[in-house]
Amino acid sequence: MKAFEFLKTVFNLRGKKISWGVIEVLTSTKCEYRAGLIIKGSNLFVDLCERRFYSPVSLPELSRQIYPARRVPCGNKVTFEVVDNSFKHVTLSKNFIRDIYGVAWYTPELENEYLL
Repeated sequence: MKAFEFLKTVFNLRGKKISWGVIEVLTSTKCEYRAGLIIKGSNLFVDLCERRFYSPVSLPELSRQIYPARRVPCGNKVTFEVVDNSFKHVTLSKNFIRDIYGVAWYTPELENEYLL
């Protein structure tokens, strides 16, 4: 199953158009970038590492936005970089979706894995 098809199933987004995004989280002490999914026509987006939906927010204590991104594979890594600003990016293992979600999706092969 391809990544988008798998993620649409996991997040109950069948029939929705999705695209890659980079989430920028700003607090008074840090700036963090995360991989995400933009849901076309929705105010919600998905934080892939936290496995949950968010809405954009802009408060004095917290700002959370998502920007359209392109997926750039490079060896055993993949970088998601903001289309208009490649300085905003996140680099993850090429297998990060399988690493994060694989143990939450039953397949017969899972029976042979060591789950810690």
